Amino acid sequence: MTTSQSNAPPKVSLAQLAWTFLLTGLTAFGFTALQSLRSVIKKHGWLSDEKLDEGLALVQVYPGPINFDYAAYLGYQMRGVFGAVVSTLCFVFPSFTLMVALSQLYFSTGNPEWIPRVFMGLEAVVVGILINLILDLGAISIRNFKTVIIAVLALAGLVIQINALWIVLA
Repeated sequence: MTTSQSNAPPKVSLAQLAWTFLLTGLTAFGFTALQSLRSVIKKHGWLSDEKLDEGLALVQVYPGPINFDYAAYLGYQMRGVFGAVVSTLCFVFPSFTLMVALSQLYFSTGNPEWIPRVFMGLEAVVVGILINLILDLGAISIRNFKTVIIAVLALAGLVIQINALWIVLA
């Protein structure tokens, strides 16, 4: 077996691709979507860690939303142009549908007083998601007492509003 054959990812059907990206678009928010996509694709063995990291580095250079670009990159790597189209459409579809439905509800009811309460609830959900992401990334990144001290000092610097550039350089 040649190296190109041994490194070839398993064939992913467009239906599997569509379902994976639809579920991720439905359940993940912000940068957690990147982590969700990475973990699902790694779990199935569809792409190597090298390809996943290469794609993430590449889409950070592109203009536009990183999540959208990463979904297109992953779909392209697995199924070519059709994979890119299917993955991006399925990834964006839940958000698009939700925004259209909420816009329709808002404009059909005028300016209801319950809208600010809904947004406060959504803010609580976002805070919960961010805390979950911080805990996950902390479990991966913080491995010894030295990294704990660095993380605490960096957080303290941000809290007292030291420029983030100085914190990174320190």
